[in-house]
Amino acid sequence: ISFTDEAANGAVFISAYANSFDPTNKQLNWLGDLGYNSIAYGTADSLTFQVMLQYQTNLVLVVSNTGTGTAASSGLNNPFDIYVNAYTDTIYDDADVTGHITPEPSTLIELGTGLLAIAGVARRRLMGA
Repeated sequence: ISFTDEAANGAVFISAYANSFDPTNKQLNWLGDLGYNSIAYGTADSLTFQVMLQYQTNLVLVVSNTGTGTAASSGLNNPFDIYVNAYTDTIYDDADVTGHITPEPSTLIELGTGLLAIAGVARRRLMGA
């Protein structure tokens, strides 16, 4: 997850949750966050963090205001960008998400033909000996 505070005033904070966010119990379903608000850098540079989700789990991102005072300094109406990259494994490729590989029907036919050929050769050798 890549987060950019375009206003660069450090008044926003981003957290990630699995499936839902409960403001009365912020640790419920919590996956991770930046670890600090964007004021640590005070620039519009992108800040990133990673979370892991189980297959078919919804990712909920919560952007919070951390500043006080005027609307501009409190994070209200401040522009920001969020980019989320999703991969099926930690090697960052698109491996089979089911965890197994299903052979094509033609593979099973080729395997059966090969086994029949081996059985025929073995039978011939036994009959000829």
